[in-house]
Amino acid sequence: MSSKNTANGAEISSDSERTKSNSIEEIRFLHKVLNDRNWKVLKTFTRNRGWSVNDDTRSELWILLAAIYKKGYSEINSDEISNDESTGQRSPHKLPHFVDPHYCRFFNLNANQQRNVEKVVWAIARDHPEITYCPLLYPFAALFLHFYDVKSTYVSLSYLLEAPASGTHRVVSNGQSLLPQTKAQLLKDAFVLIKLTNQFGIFPPRRFFAEQRKKLKKDSEIDACFRDWLKWIFIGLPFEHIVRVIDCFLVEGTKFLFRTALALLLLYRRSFPTSTFILGAGVDPGTNFNLSKMLAFCAKINVSPNELIKYSLQITRFSRANIDNEYRKAESCISKITTSPNPSISSSPRKQEMINLDQLKIVKSTRVAPRTLQSSILNYELLDILWEWLPEKVIVNEPKIIFCSNEDGNSLNTFFLKTANYEPTILLVKTETKEIFGAYCSSSWSQRLESDEKGATNYYFGTGETFLFTLKPKEAYYPWVGGQEYGHDTSNVPHSSQLFMAASSKMISVGAGNGIGLWLDENLTNGTSTRCDTFDNKPLSSSESFTISVVEVIGFE
Repeated sequence: MSSKNTANGAEISSDSERTKSNSIEEIRFLHKVLNDRNWKVLKTFTRNRGWSVNDDTRSELWILLAAIYKKGYSEINSDEISNDESTGQRSPHKLPHFVDPHYCRFFNLNANQQRNVEKVVWAIARDHPEITYCPLLYPFAALFLHFYDVKSTYVSLSYLLEAPASGTHRVVSNGQSLLPQTKAQLLKDAFVLIKLTNQFGIFPPRRFFAEQRKKLKKDSEIDACFRDWLKWIFIGLPFEHIVRVIDCFLVEGTKFLFRTALALLLLYRRSFPTSTFILGAGVDPGTNFNLSKMLAFCAKINVSPNELIKYSLQITRFSRANIDNEYRKAESCISKITTSPNPSISSSPRKQEMINLDQLKIVKSTRVAPRTLQSSILNYELLDILWEWLPEKVIVNEPKIIFCSNEDGNSLNTFFLKTANYEPTILLVKTETKEIFGAYCSSSWSQRLESDEKGATNYYFGTGETFLFTLKPKEAYYPWVGGQEYGHDTSNVPHSSQLFMAASSKMISVGAGNGIGLWLDENLTNGTSTRCDTFDNKPLSSSESFTISVVEVIGFE
């Protein structure tokens, strides 16, 4: 298909064989439209172009769109962030108080780029102490850094923080921001989306909406699907889809996110073979609609990025006046709801107190496990605790579930097959009594097959990075005693304190020496745990022997 430029951009279409000259022409066209402040043409242009994530037009696209909202902004601070490397190193893998860990997503950035995300977010925390809660800031920083450098990302996000929710449609401000910066605005958006969903007849039963509104009013209901509707887009959708949504969002504002959310709801509804969950028939709608199921649906969405955009635009009778009217109604609905920042993150002694840049305030922060990781054993709160204990070099990699006994069965042979190509791994065990514990395994389980220089099979393998831990009912971390007691000189560590990992066709174990720290049988159904010299740990389970409910292994790519 060939590209065709027109005066208003309406006939410009996607082309898989695009050339550099196409992009240069488009960038010139963008500059002209922006200089003329012709927002109608710009809206049509961004909707219809269908740029891929690798399109050369992206070298300037988001920077130009963000600059629409420039308000006499000085770039002095952006020069500082570009040159001051200490900004990113001062708080490695920690977050300012306004960032919601549940919205953090790396989008496969490498280690250096992940550092740059932190640098940008901390610099904004320094320059915007008024922000109390801005969950989209972290994913937007990560997305911008896929295409632009640190300085350009910082400047662009600074512009967007000043932008109205209406985008380029300059109406009288209703106080809403393009990037929500308070919990109150997030709640208003959720109420508006519920009303729009009702108006478009996506979920007809009235009971469904009453239940959703009730959940929004309960601060403890952090998993209410509509409360976290932005996660459908920025956590659930694939990277390519999110990028195209942002193309339009930067021009059209929150209205386009509402469009996208409604389109996702319609697609979700149509994914069911029958209408029983919509029409009732004795089925509670809540059993088929919750955040986990919505995120899973979005992650495996079966339409292309441009098809999702087109589907969103097919929703008609959708005016800004209608949205503003719903915002006004939402004011009274949330007047009694607390606006304290980030309620989903409870204070805990394990979370370290940090001083924000320029001594602005003391905030609570912690490492964050990627929200793309879906464990059947650990919720995100427990994953975040576990992430605090992992080596620095590991957490910059993308984690994935590589074995789960619920799905892969209880065969030790399957366990070895699934984990063979991964190093390190995290072994998780959940017992029938709901205790949760495990081990960080520094070496691949395939090393059980290797031999020493004399040809004898190595019974024990692994390194001093291996450790044991418990997460439920109590949190405990048991590192290698060699690193704790002997420092850098480990030559005098007794042999019984260097028994890290062992495996055979009959069992796997982590930690030994006058006891075994963690031992699982060949069927992955029974295990034992005692104190051992290698980790000087307390038994991981309340009784020496335990029955296993689930075994899961996390690997890193």
